[in-house]
Amino acid sequence: MCNEALHHNHVFDFFFSQIRNKNTDIAWRASWVLEKVSETNPKLFTDYHNRQLLELTTTNQHDSLQRLCLSILFNLPLSLPISVNFVNRCFEQMTSPEETVGVQVLSMKMLARICEAEPAFTQEFLSSLENTDDELFSKGFVAAKKHTIKKLRNRT
Repeated sequence: MCNEALHHNHVFDFFFSQIRNKNTDIAWRASWVLEKVSETNPKLFTDYHNRQLLELTTTNQHDSLQRLCLSILFNLPLSLPISVNFVNRCFEQMTSPEETVGVQVLSMKMLARICEAEPAFTQEFLSSLENTDDELFSKGFVAAKKHTIKKLRNRT
C-alpha cells in the first residue's frame, strides 16, 4: 500500500482523503500509510496537505491518529506562517498527563522545530519545559524533555 501511494498520485490522494473518515480504524490505517510515505518522500505532501494535517491535529481527539498526524507533520518541512492554534495544541498535548507519551513527545519535538524557525519562541518554550513537574510524566517524556532542553540551550 505504501509503495502504491508513493508511486501513484491517485492512490496517495485516496489515502489522504481517508484520514478524516468517521470510522477511526480507516482513518488510522490511512494515516499509517501516509506516515510511511512521509518518511520516504515528504515532497509528495503539498501546502494543501500540510494545512489539512495541521487542522486535523488541532481538532482530532483520537490518540493513535493524533500521533500519526504529528509524526507526518514532523517529517515535513514546517509550513509558514506557523499556526497559533497548532502551537497551542502542541503545548496542551505536551503538558497533558492524559495524553499518551507518543503524543506528548511528538508535540514537544514539533515545538522544538518551531523554535528553529522562530528563535524568539525558544525562551518561552524552554521555560515551559523547565517548569514541568517530572513526577507527573513518564520516564520517556522526562528523557525527551532533558534532551530537548539540552538541544535548545546549545542553540542559544
